[in-house]
Amino acid sequence: MKKFIFALAKPFDLQLFAEDGAGEEPNQSSGGDNTDSQDNGTNQDDQKNSPKYTEDDLDRIINRKFAEWNKKKEKEQRDRDEAQRLQNMTDEEKRKHQFETMQRELDTLKNEKVMNEMAKTARGILTSKHINVSDELINNLISDDAETTKKSVDSFVSAFEKAVQDAVTERLKGKPPVAGSTGKKITKEEIMKIKNPRERQKMIAENIDLFQNN
Repeated sequence: MKKFIFALAKPFDLQLFAEDGAGEEPNQSSGGDNTDSQDNGTNQDDQKNSPKYTEDDLDRIINRKFAEWNKKKEKEQRDRDEAQRLQNMTDEEKRKHQFETMQRELDTLKNEKVMNEMAKTARGILTSKHINVSDELINNLISDDAETTKKSVDSFVSAFEKAVQDAVTERLKGKPPVAGSTGKKITKEEIMKIKNPRERQKMIAENIDLFQNN
């Protein structure tokens, strides 16, 4: 119901749907140009009567505007609820709430710093092995734990080096290397969806060109 109230609160230009020329006297001019004038008038009427937006267009506009309005109202309600909650707190509860908020923000900043350091370390290890990959792949290899990150990077390096060696062996045999074990071309998105970490790293290594920086 709110959706329709919102739509009606901003009326559309009803002129789009009005009949042009209603109530006007017909053109009484005569002569050889009469037919052309009527044709031009008909074309102009058709253009004026043609709606600028289809019903689907109007539905999409209404839905988008309603979603924006609803999101704004929900945020305003959350802000009011939070203000009311703070107002009803004791001084001790307010101090505790402020401390918890600051702690969450600090934890977020610490985690970002740790992840940035892990990314630098991982890229350093890969660079030393002459492996150049995208930031997206780096982020997939790292975690906030140093030992886990090192194991993941080392596993990827091993898979990468094995894939390179297999490709060289295949080339020496006179067979062109294929993307993946099945020979079917695979996309980066399909590789990143592989749940098994070792299998995903193996496929990344075998298709490293998809992840290298341009």
